[in-house]
Amino acid sequence: MNGAVEGSWVAVPVPCPPPGSLYAFELLGLRLIVCNAEGTPYVLEDRCPHAGVALAPGRLRGCVLEC
Repeated sequence: MNGAVEGSWVAVPVPCPPPGSLYAFELLGLRLIVCNAEGTPYVLEDRCPHAGVALAPGRLRGCVLEC
């Protein structure tokens, strides 16, 4: 897993975005996004599992992230 021990927690070196927003960053060779869904932060791989495209250009509406 690119320098991390699988199953371990890694601190995310970015601030939590305002509710309803997201942004992309890279950590340990992985392209990720951090989003704030109704006050709860989430970190996801920047890749839609259905379409295979980046999620960063998408829209966050409530708890739904559209690619």
